[in-house]
Order: sequence, then C-alpha cells, then structure tokens
Amino acid sequence: MTAQLPLPASMDAGAVPIGAAASLVEDEEGGRVFVHGELSYGWDAGDSVSRRFAAAKLADIKAGSVAEVAAVFGVDPGTLWRWRQDPGLWT
Repeated sequence: MTAQLPLPASMDAGAVPIGAAASLVEDEEGGRVFVHGELSYGWDAGDSVSRRFAAAKLADIKAGSVAEVAAVFGVDPGTLWRWRQDPGLWT
C-alpha cells in the first residue's frame, strides 16, 4: 500500500500561506481558508464575525503560529489572542 501525498495547502494560486498546512484567499466577495486543500472556513465581504472566528480557530488548531495567523489576517498577535480568549469579541 502506498501513502497518499499530502494535499496542497490551497487549490487557489492566489492563496496566502498560513504555516505549512493552511492558506487564505480574500477578495471583494469575502474570504476562504483552506486547510490541507480542503475549504474549512468562509465568509462574505463585511462579515467580520466569521472572519475573526476563522482566525481564532486557525490559531486554536495550530494551523500556523499565532504570529503567522495574525500577520495573514492583518491584526496584532495580541488582538488574535483576545479573540481566542473571549468569543464575545468576534462581534
């Protein structure tokens, strides 16, 4: 039996990598996060709650370091830390 090669972090050529396992695609319609090539999170433009949720969960599952996730989402690591600690801040 042969082992399957890992899927790419994203199926979209314009994706921004987040660590070795995930990637982010954002455009005027919203955003999409892929983890090992699978669409894991998505949001429409202007949906800051879902975007914050995705960032917090990516840090929780260690898809990348807190610093990597924060940088890709354009926030300070302290802000991401607060989102992870208090889900009420997603709104």
